Amino acid sequence: MKHKDSYSTPELLRIMGGLELRMNQFYTKVAKKFTEPEGIRIFWDSLAQQESVHSTIIYTLSNMYRNNPGMFNEIVEVDYATMSKIEDFIKTSEEKINNEDFDLNAALQEAFDLETLEVNDIYDRIIESPREPFLAVIDHLIESEDAHLNSLVEAILEYASSDKLIEKAKNLRATFSVHEQV
Repeated sequence: MKHKDSYSTPELLRIMGGLELRMNQFYTKVAKKFTEPEGIRIFWDSLAQQESVHSTIIYTLSNMYRNNPGMFNEIVEVDYATMSKIEDFIKTSEEKINNEDFDLNAALQEAFDLETLEVNDIYDRIIESPREPFLAVIDHLIESEDAHLNSLVEAILEYASSDKLIEKAKNLRATFSVHEQV
């Protein structure tokens, strides 16, 4: 992916759609690797399905804007470091899945870090200046991403054995208030 300092809305949507699709692929692989304890596979499959839906929504928006160029031509400022950080994190996460030491705690940690990066570094930047009708769709996606964080916090508290990860989840629940309380 070629990075630059600013993207037209359709360009950013295509990038976001690709990131969501890669997150779907990551969660699908994790679901296949971790089937125990009971309920964890359903959790991962659910995250994968939601990311697939997000990707479809975002690609549909991108096509809408491309087919009606006057609808929304604003430029969104997203710096190279932000896009590079997220893309590199996803690539690294995908590579870690096959490592022997990639256990359930590591999978939960990767998902937690990935979802918070996505919300903090992409979605928050997009909503800095509200726009219609785009904002209504982004609001829906943000609510869904917040739900991911909520379910991740719950999964970490239920399944994780890492005290550090459990503490991070508790801290997020106590302090995360950008969109909704986690």
